[in-house]
Amino acid sequence: NFNRKWGEFMENLVEGDFPAVLRERGIDVQGVTPRMKHIVDRQTKAEYDLVARDGDTVVVAEVKTTLGDADVAKFLEKLARFKEHFPEFQGWRVLGAVAFLAVADKESPVAEGAPPESGEADKLAQRSGLFAIRSPGGAPGLAVVENPPDFEPGEF
Repeated sequence: NFNRKWGEFMENLVEGDFPAVLRERGIDVQGVTPRMKHIVDRQTKAEYDLVARDGDTVVVAEVKTTLGDADVAKFLEKLARFKEHFPEFQGWRVLGAVAFLAVADKESPVAEGAPPESGEADKLAQRSGLFAIRSPGGAPGLAVVENPPDFEPGEF
């Protein structure tokens, strides 16, 4: 229960700054939907932490306290199914983001049989075309986009 509450706290923390950090990158957010769920037969099959809209562009974010390589890989798989889960976004431009408090380091414990962490999951996210948003990141807001100014997000 504590982990779930902590996760919700992190999502709420990032949600407040999400429109501002995306506007810095030219995405004029018109609205943000937290915890957008794909439900089948009254069961949640997929949940997307934050979904921001700008015209025909949608930015889908995964929020983690500690971001690891496996989190990036898992989110990319989930992001690839976003339009399948929400057909109303067919024809829209879908961008992705990961938001996090910290990056797992090389010494972080991993599940048995899992590959070790690289210590650079934020860089992996950027190379994969995702916005990397650190929260808290410093003044003036809590969250900051870590991608370089010339970063071109991938479409999913």
